Amino acid sequence: MRLSVAILCALVAVQAAALLLAGTAAAASELKVGYYHKKCKGVENVIKWHVIKALKQNRRTGAALVRLLFHDCFVRGCDGSVLLDKSYENPHPEKEAPVNIGLAAFDLLEEIKAAVEKRCPGVVSCADIVIYAARDAGSILSNGHVHFDVLAGRLDGVVSRADEAQAELPDSTMTVQQLKDNFAAKGFDTEQLVILSGAHSIGQGHCSSFTGRLSEPPQQITPAY
Repeated sequence: MRLSVAILCALVAVQAAALLLAGTAAAASELKVGYYHKKCKGVENVIKWHVIKALKQNRRTGAALVRLLFHDCFVRGCDGSVLLDKSYENPHPEKEAPVNIGLAAFDLLEEIKAAVEKRCPGVVSCADIVIYAARDAGSILSNGHVHFDVLAGRLDGVVSRADEAQAELPDSTMTVQQLKDNFAAKGFDTEQLVILSGAHSIGQGHCSSFTGRLSEPPQQITPAY
């Protein structure tokens, strides 16, 4: 069976988000493949087992994991801050941002975190779990054709702000130039913009995200569409 373009691009999306958006000092010097080999042996297998189980029940969960990684990494780097709930320290976390409406798979990640903590208490960060899970989702959705090693060793962020997510994440109403400027601010060129925007959107879309485009003037959309 031939792979769809979306599934092939999922590899690039997950890799780019995980490796290019790390955004921490640790990412530059301490992240490495096999980071938990001695610290928590077998942790990647534990995570993959839970992802496989979840996708057997609902394959759309795989798309949700890939999208969640993008939304986490685009704000403050890949620090797991998108997972934080409302608290005194974070009264309006990233989850509350309108641009993050529709994010899913939080329950699955909590399940995975609990299993990992049972195996190796206080060792594996949520930030790394998100990346491992998204990588495994891409592999499963592509029937094993898409797979790559993950650099790990991230620390979890403790700050999560909805206003930052709303200001930094790309929105479906942005013009092409606004999107180019938005991604350029994160160090991405136009080709990477297209790859990341398309690939992290595998799965089911909502009509409300694009119906407005159907009536745009000719200079903004090719009439033949």
